[in-house]
Amino acid sequence: MQTVLSKLFRDIESDLGTHGFCIIVLDALKDALFQYKIETKDEFEHQLMLLFQLLQSTKPRYAILLDSFYKILDENEIASPEIPIDRLIMKIDRIGVAYQLEKLQLTQVAQSIDVEGKTILIHDHSHSIHGALTLMHQQNKKFTVIVAEQDIEKTEDNIAFLHSQGIEYKVIPAHMLSHIDKTIDMVFCGAVTFQENYNFVMDPGTKAIVSHFHLEKKPVYTFITTSKFTLWPLTKQSHEVYTKPHRSRHHSLVDVEFERLKFSHDRVSVDLIDYVVTEHGIYKPKELKKIFDDMFKKREGKRKKYLK
Repeated sequence: MQTVLSKLFRDIESDLGTHGFCIIVLDALKDALFQYKIETKDEFEHQLMLLFQLLQSTKPRYAILLDSFYKILDENEIASPEIPIDRLIMKIDRIGVAYQLEKLQLTQVAQSIDVEGKTILIHDHSHSIHGALTLMHQQNKKFTVIVAEQDIEKTEDNIAFLHSQGIEYKVIPAHMLSHIDKTIDMVFCGAVTFQENYNFVMDPGTKAIVSHFHLEKKPVYTFITTSKFTLWPLTKQSHEVYTKPHRSRHHSLVDVEFERLKFSHDRVSVDLIDYVVTEHGIYKPKELKKIFDDMFKKREGKRKKYLK
């Protein structure tokens, strides 16, 4: 079950982005609550905790989804002795609206970045960056985007987005960026999560690009909402980066077969980032560490409460 759910979650998140994925899962939970048959609250809470434990066992874990479940568990606890189906459904609706609002807030915060006449490099296919660039373009700000080629599907997703919005862009293989790095004014990148060790989990290949432009002293902006922070201790069993080995053949030497390794994500230190764009504002690394530490300590009490 855990393996099947993990693969399903990864596929949905890849297509819809983290917020869209979370809302689909919450909608599925609402549908289950509408059809709920158990009559005692004890049994209901037992089933709710089993589901919570299952969500914590997926690889990777999804911080925004676990954040949602903590809010649902809190709502259930303060409810009456009866099974609070209607109350939980309303809470789930409010959570979904809040996540949509935080995406919009992040987009609005990003408008304070001076992009006028600038060349912006993007690499991953972050929905947050797409939203920010869309609004900047709608406000008639003049800028050019350079797309660093990576995985073909993600690169084509960026191209399709930029083309649909009428934003001026060029595409360059990621391994050839050294030829045009002097023309890049800033780098925009998204993040899957931010961890206790102050590393971002990002699309594969991002660390090389971020390190390159950090050395070139070009500002690097990372876009992430705080609901995506990993608010649990990291362990040796924590896996946000996966190896994907498969057998491949040489394109012309048909007798040559070899093992080819791909990795799901990169880990990038916040100290390589100049500015982090969140729904609450734009922060420097030292400021973000403080915000994370405060959120981590606040969540610690809930972890002890619900994960006995």
